[in-house]
Amino acid sequence: MIGAYYSFGFNRIRQYLAISIFLYSFKFIENKNLKKYLLMIFIGSLFHKIILFCLPLYFILNLKLKT
Repeated sequence: MIGAYYSFGFNRIRQYLAISIFLYSFKFIENKNLKKYLLMIFIGSLFHKIILFCLPLYFILNLKLKT
């Protein structure tokens, strides 16, 4: 019983750490610095793999749309 709670707690900590790294990487999207953004996403993916879904966000937010 304690082992499952212990493991679940660490999973939540890893997920929050990856989210905080992703939120920190938003400034690299604004500055259009792809290398640093990819580095931060890679570091975040070492903690939790779900951050890899945020990888295309750099390219989506930097699209130049014609109106």
